[in-house]
Amino acid sequence: MDIQVDSSHPPWDGLQGTERYAVCLHTARAGNQAARAALVEDLTPLVWHVARGNGLSRDAAEEVVQTVWLALFGHINSIAEPKALAGWLITTTRREAQRVRTKRATDLPLTDEMAEQLLSTLPQPEDEAVRTDLDTRLWRAFAELPEKCQELLRLTVLAGRSEYRIVAEAMQMKRGSIGPTRRRCLDTLRDLLESQDNVTLFPVSIYLSDEAGHERVQAAVEQLVTDSGADIVHRDEPVLGSWFRKLRAAAKTEVGRQAVTSAVHALESRLVLEQDAKVTAAMMANVGPVLTSLQPTKDAVIRIGAVLIVKVDWTVAVHQLTAEQQLLLDHQPHLLTSPCEILRAISPPANGHRGAIEPRPGEQQDPPSAQIG
Repeated sequence: MDIQVDSSHPPWDGLQGTERYAVCLHTARAGNQAARAALVEDLTPLVWHVARGNGLSRDAAEEVVQTVWLALFGHINSIAEPKALAGWLITTTRREAQRVRTKRATDLPLTDEMAEQLLSTLPQPEDEAVRTDLDTRLWRAFAELPEKCQELLRLTVLAGRSEYRIVAEAMQMKRGSIGPTRRRCLDTLRDLLESQDNVTLFPVSIYLSDEAGHERVQAAVEQLVTDSGADIVHRDEPVLGSWFRKLRAAAKTEVGRQAVTSAVHALESRLVLEQDAKVTAAMMANVGPVLTSLQPTKDAVIRIGAVLIVKVDWTVAVHQLTAEQQLLLDHQPHLLTSPCEILRAISPPANGHRGAIEPRPGEQQDPPSAQIG
């Protein structure tokens, strides 16, 4: 049965949040275009930000927004609970964003011939370097926030206060707590950004094929970090069975706020991933106690910033990672728990393992595999 709507006083007029969207959905099911337009106008900011929060470019996010609305209006009668429309949109947008990201990752790259025919609309390299550095610092700080804060900020950056009811339902929070929690999350993000002016953060991880003796290895790693002029500032819970633990270290720097105003420094920071070269050199020179702590362990992977220690079948090697290798490990963290795979990933095609260190004369070596049962 068709629903007659007075265009001057639609039934959703004066309503807010889930009540408004439920009435709009009921009316839109009857074919009312004004109701559909009201839904699109009210909820597109939420759909857009969820898409962008899942790592899509502007063009890709626009594509996802359009697809989600087409999916809703194509299956408008299948929404079992109209008041849960916002949650349905959030879930559908996330799934579509993941599908688009996977598809675009397999698309063919732009050829040189095609690129030559295109006029660049990008900013100058110097401006882009500064912007990239600012974005990198922002998103690195954002990644340090608790997962709940990340999700809340994604859903409230473009949604105004009138949308807090939607966010509360999506996150199963009390509506009155959205504002104060959002404010605390923003304060934490601001503190993290300010702390980046004074410290350089770098990742630390320890993987052992056997958890026996992990206390000794972790103590040696943390001592190496301390002796190199840095501090462990965060420790994840370890994964037991085999033993794996992620930590985060901070090294003091003198760069300060110049990093965001100097294009040259921004480029340099991007290339070396903000790794303090002095800290790396100190760790490479004092890695001996960590190697000693690994003697009872058959297989292991330890990463301390740009220093990588890999042990495979009792044979140990130490590598100083290039910027490209660090990016590889940042984007493929599963390699940190696979000694054989990580060696293949960082090794040059024909020249063997770069940076391998043989035991110093007089140091105790690991037992050969023939002596190990």
